[in-house]
Amino acid sequence: MTKRFKIRPRGPFSLAEAANFGFGQRIDPKWDGVLRFAFCVDGYRDQVGVEIRQENADVDCIVHGEADVSVVERQVARVLSLDFDGEAFLEIGRRDPVIGRLQAVAPGLRPPSSTRPTRQRHGRSSAPAAPSARWRRCDAS
Repeated sequence: MTKRFKIRPRGPFSLAEAANFGFGQRIDPKWDGVLRFAFCVDGYRDQVGVEIRQENADVDCIVHGEADVSVVERQVARVLSLDFDGEAFLEIGRRDPVIGRLQAVAPGLRPPSSTRPTRQRHGRSSAPAAPSARWRRCDAS
C-alpha cells in the first residue's frame, strides 16, 4: 500500500544537504534528488520504505508499507530535524562561530538523526565516521 504526506519545514531546510551529509550519497553527482529510507517504525510493529523529495520548500514523502502514516511522518520529521523550527538552529549559528561556519558550508542542513531511537538515546550517530569532503573543506577554512 502506498500513502503520501507532506512536511512544510519551519525555517530553512535542504534535503540535498541532509542526503549528502551521511545518509549514503556523500555528494554523489548522480544523485536523483530522492532520499530513500527503509526502517522499522517506532514500536517495531511495522516496516516501511519512504521516498523523500523536496519541491520548493515542501518535503514530499511516499510511504510503502502498512504502517500508520502519522507515525511514519513523525519519525521522518524527527530524523531530518523537521520536528522543530529551524530558525532557532540558525540563531545558535549566529551566537556560536563554529556552528555558524558549518551552517555556511551546508546551508539548510539541520542536525540529522537516526531512524532508530536507541541510537538517539545513546548519542550515536548514523552517519559514517569518515568526514565528508564538505566537512574537510570547512576544517580548511
